[in-house]
Amino acid sequence: MICERGVEVDFSNIYGTDAGLVISPCVGLIVFLLLLQVADHIAEKAVALALVNQSLGFWDKSIIASRGSVIMANFGLGVELPSYTAMYLS
Repeated sequence: MICERGVEVDFSNIYGTDAGLVISPCVGLIVFLLLLQVADHIAEKAVALALVNQSLGFWDKSIIASRGSVIMANFGLGVELPSYTAMYLS
């Protein structure tokens, strides 16, 4: 459908906006817990290395953080795929 100003409004845009507003409060807690898990892994490795007088380097922290980003990407796909599937099947 096209509005007065010639801007095309699609159902998917409205659906995505509504879904984002509804899901946001639920997602915040899960994102916080995933970030807490990444910080916990960094702390565990740092303590283990401190026992042998070593420190956690930049690349070690980056590897742990990248694992966290993979978890977040999987979570995002799990949230979005059902929404897009429902949108395209309807």
